[in-house]
Amino acid sequence: MTNLSTWAVVPVKSFAEAKSRLSDFLDSSTRRNLALAMLEDALVTLSAIEPIDRVLIVSSEPQAAELADLYGAVILREPVDTDVNASLDTGLNRAIKHAANFLLQQSVERMLVLPADIPLMNPEDVRALTAQSIATDDKSQNLALVSDQKADGTNALLVSPPNLIQFSYGQHSYQRHLQQGKQLNANLSLPNLPSFCLDIDTPDDLHSLLLNQHKLRADCRTLQWLNHNFSKGVLNPSFDAVGLKEQRL
Repeated sequence: MTNLSTWAVVPVKSFAEAKSRLSDFLDSSTRRNLALAMLEDALVTLSAIEPIDRVLIVSSEPQAAELADLYGAVILREPVDTDVNASLDTGLNRAIKHAANFLLQQSVERMLVLPADIPLMNPEDVRALTAQSIATDDKSQNLALVSDQKADGTNALLVSPPNLIQFSYGQHSYQRHLQQGKQLNANLSLPNLPSFCLDIDTPDDLHSLLLNQHKLRADCRTLQWLNHNFSKGVLNPSFDAVGLKEQRL
């Protein structure tokens, strides 16, 4: 079995723009603190996973760079977007392509792409994911995918070589990435790893996190954020944590 070098890539957009779909319930400072807490928790987890050689943060956010230094991660400035009409999804795909090209220059063979906002991610599932698509030939093409709760978005992507596919994040990205893997006749893995499934974008997602907060580490920043904001009444009163649909994972 070949021991392939593996880097984890975490794209991070400006915290000033973080979690805009929660703006009716959280002010900008509270949303920023949530994004910062989830990123730090992700770095704590990823920096302790043995199969991951390095963590690469793709961002122009100064606080992301500070956290990279703190946890021994590499910071790669995201490419400048000169197209004023480009969507955020387009910017994300450009950032991940930029990371893939950087890893190829470093002779890295596998890239694990993870968002910074999957707070239930645990070390066991990360290890299980990195064990996927281990080929006996360095030249083999491998792709492992984990979707979100709705089987729509891509919440984890493990690919070798790093530039195997055209990154297509955004609505229905899971199916687009899966289709590319099939067309390339790559070694495909679709593991069931529940801790990757919840990403925090909407009030329903936040409510689901509340229902599953017992799965968070006792010392994690996201749990501290939940305890502070829900106990202190920082949330906008229009956030109905009782009325939202229950989503236990």
